[in-house]
Amino acid sequence: NIRVTGAGRDATIIDANGIDRVFDVSAPAIIEQLTITGGDAPTGEDGGGIRVTNGSQVAPVYRTLRLFDLGIYGNSSTGDGGGIAADSLEYFIKLVYSEIYQNSASNGGGISENEAKVGIRETYIHDNLAVSNGGGIHHQGDKYLEVSLVQSTIANNYAENGVGIYFTNSNGYYYTYNSTISGNNANVNGGGIYVDTSTLLTFHSTITNNTSDADNSGTGDGGGVYVNEEVYIP
Repeated sequence: NIRVTGAGRDATIIDANGIDRVFDVSAPAIIEQLTITGGDAPTGEDGGGIRVTNGSQVAPVYRTLRLFDLGIYGNSSTGDGGGIAADSLEYFIKLVYSEIYQNSASNGGGISENEAKVGIRETYIHDNLAVSNGGGIHHQGDKYLEVSLVQSTIANNYAENGVGIYFTNSNGYYYTYNSTISGNNANVNGGGIYVDTSTLLTFHSTITNNTSDADNSGTGDGGGVYVNEEVYIP
């Protein structure tokens, strides 16, 4: 296992200065109490700040990446996941007490994940930009997927669709509890949440002041929540 511990977000700053991404993770790891900035993924690759993959592992080996008390800002990718990109069914990612902001990517300006299990708690995700989908968070995949957002805020992000959260997975569910999704602006559909063929569970949460058709082109629906095809909302 790998553990990287800083002296606090203001005291320990890892700046890639646009040379490459900051962290490339393919083993169980803990990264905590520091700031990640200046990451720029190689052209066409994912994860400007942090990229999570299985590496050379083929057989399922379930691993955990714990991210605690991090500032992740000013990172970019021409692929997915400006701040964090995870492409691994064998990972459980825990993101706690962190701030993810001013990152950019094609999809998932703040976070993009494909078939990893993700738990987000006490985290502020704001002012991120996606060229296509998921300004704050982008989740997709066709295998079983669990994503939770607890006591967190997703605000003031920008994208074409699903600006706060873009979630499409035919075998998974997205769970929000005591969280706020506000001030997100979609040029097309789903200012707050875009959900497709999935289960959305929302409890004690606020979805407010989000907009669709933010560019006034006359195309766009679902300022708060946009539902496409079959979705189960209990």
